[in-house]
Amino acid sequence: MSNVKIRIPQVQRKITNNQSIVDVAGKTVAEAIDDLIKQFPELEKRIKNVEGEINKFLIIALNNEDIRYNDKQLQAEVKDGDEISLIPMAAGG
Repeated sequence: MSNVKIRIPQVQRKITNNQSIVDVAGKTVAEAIDDLIKQFPELEKRIKNVEGEINKFLIIALNNEDIRYNDKQLQAEVKDGDEISLIPMAAGG
């Protein structure tokens, strides 16, 4: 398992006790996110939809690269020192 950091958006920091970065463990992006949810269960409904899939209004970046453009997406491997960012999409009009 790798030691990875997840960057928490400002609007979710109340749930993480005002931590902007949380240390997690995992071999993949999915495992790292699951570890974050294990530490802060209240985040699950903000990260995943009722089917357990990543909310479509959330962008996940691995080392500043949007995982939607990575062939492995949530199964992308992570290594020590990697950083995952959770980026809520903003609606506008």
